[in-house]
Amino acid sequence: GYMVYMFPGADANTAEDPFPVKAEIQNIETFNDEPADEVQLLAFQTLITDGAFTLTFEDADGDTTTTSTIPFTGINAASVQTALQQRCLEMPQLCNIQVNGGVHGLIANRWEFNVTFPSTHGDVKLLRLAGRESLDDGSASFEASVTEVVQGGSAITGDFRVTFRGAQTPHIPVFATADEVKRTLQNLDTIGIVDVTVVDKGVASGAKIWRVTFRTENGDLPMMTVTNGRLIGRNPAIGVSETIPGSVAQLVHDGTDNPNL
Repeated sequence: GYMVYMFPGADANTAEDPFPVKAEIQNIETFNDEPADEVQLLAFQTLITDGAFTLTFEDADGDTTTTSTIPFTGINAASVQTALQQRCLEMPQLCNIQVNGGVHGLIANRWEFNVTFPSTHGDVKLLRLAGRESLDDGSASFEASVTEVVQGGSAITGDFRVTFRGAQTPHIPVFATADEVKRTLQNLDTIGIVDVTVVDKGVASGAKIWRVTFRTENGDLPMMTVTNGRLIGRNPAIGVSETIPGSVAQLVHDGTDNPNL
């Protein structure tokens, strides 16, 4: 049977607005900054010109690897890069790094190197630099610092879930097509038919907008909600906004239990 609705707040249709009864439209939107390579500045000064230092890298899981000792004698960007890349088999994040820089032009026995990680590795933990701390007389021999010059971040990856009127979807990948989102939403018991279109906000960032038009849920609907706990990128986020509120609806006939009407 049919369900019949009345829309008491809708104006009469006109040439300017031939469809005064509005379907609810909500946007599911992902956000992500443009990807960027991680850049870290290694700066150190030493009084022991025949000494050496090491670099320790820690991945997102907390696993670490430490380079062999890197001597100050003859140190340059290539020797630092080689020492890190020798740990490539243990830590793939070190395979394609680039190091540039060298001896400081104004301060004696001071070196500065920029270490660049590809954006695909995201926000990389700071390298740890260790060298000899003091001379035999107890005076300081080594000062070092590692600072983040550019926070790394990749295109958005991962997935999210949508909840509507208490029903929740399975995980939806951030690269889902309009048809995939449509099918997933329509599999919820609380949604009948929706139309979905998708807009790419930026090819590099991977962010998108899925515009969801409700065709069988009448009235000014509650907002869909989304989870964002499984998104990866450069400051990734997700949200829901309302583009057009649905016209207020009043059910005047419910024939669901009478299929002959």
